[in-house]
Amino acid sequence: MPNRLGVGLLGAAALLALAAAAARAEGARDDVYVDDKPDPLSPLMVRERIETEYNNIFIVQKGDFLSMTFRLKGENTRQSVLNLRDRGQLPLPHSHYQTLAAVHAGKLRTMLMVGLGGGSVSSYFLRHVPEMHVTSVELDPGVTAAAKKYFGVEEGPRHKIAAGDGRVFLQRNRAKYDIVMIDAFRGGYVPFHLLTQEFYTLLASRLEPDGVAVLNLRARTQLFDSSLATLRRTFKTIEVYEWSGNAIVLARLLPPMTPDERLARARDRQAQHKFRYDLLPLLKDEIRYEVKEARVLTDDFAPVNLYDSLESGTRKRAQ
Repeated sequence: MPNRLGVGLLGAAALLALAAAAARAEGARDDVYVDDKPDPLSPLMVRERIETEYNNIFIVQKGDFLSMTFRLKGENTRQSVLNLRDRGQLPLPHSHYQTLAAVHAGKLRTMLMVGLGGGSVSSYFLRHVPEMHVTSVELDPGVTAAAKKYFGVEEGPRHKIAAGDGRVFLQRNRAKYDIVMIDAFRGGYVPFHLLTQEFYTLLASRLEPDGVAVLNLRARTQLFDSSLATLRRTFKTIEVYEWSGNAIVLARLLPPMTPDERLARARDRQAQHKFRYDLLPLLKDEIRYEVKEARVLTDDFAPVNLYDSLESGTRKRAQ
């Protein structure tokens, strides 16, 4: 869940003030964590450093906020944030849009989460939807250990954690899910094998017919344009939401719901589950992307690093 890490020693009050101002500017909620200065990590705030063959992981505490941060090639990317005083909060605003899966999924029984991180979104659904069962797939054992040690992630009858690569897991397990979330990054990049037409075809085959795939991608790059073009080869409905460089894409195999159907579903689910982040205002933040030229990504053609360094083509916000 990448988000630039800043490390100025701000007090909790200053952090909340910054968050509120940014939230109002973007039209989202006030209870968010905003800290985007790309400064080096301070040893005073690092609770633990975990080196694995996949990542250089830092557990960082700033006031009441605990974050899991990856460092790759001198760049710090924040993967997850926990408010130690309010564990039900989703401090990173793009995570709010991931909860719109509750509108687009026909049923809320099963979820597959590719990329565990700090487990904030999966914990949110487990908290609000008692009938939900979640399987999380995480490649890096260091991430899983940190999520359990610092972020309160637990395994139990409703939450299983599988070790391994998300694509390999989908290939080997033929279960179908109401929701599949892809939130896997290496540093600031989504691994290329989770962006191709072959992967999206596999992903679609593991969804229930009325299920939804939710993808966290880097916005405003040619790679994002190509990712959308590739998704549209497989999925009939694509919705996009954005916050601070993160694009949350919701993809369904079914045709788009009418505006009235979508609002009615949101009202019903909000009334039934009492989600902390009201689904109806979130829906209003949808962004319409018009991609004029973008090459479809395949296993034989996925120039991730090159495309990710280039700005996106045409982008238009929905009215």
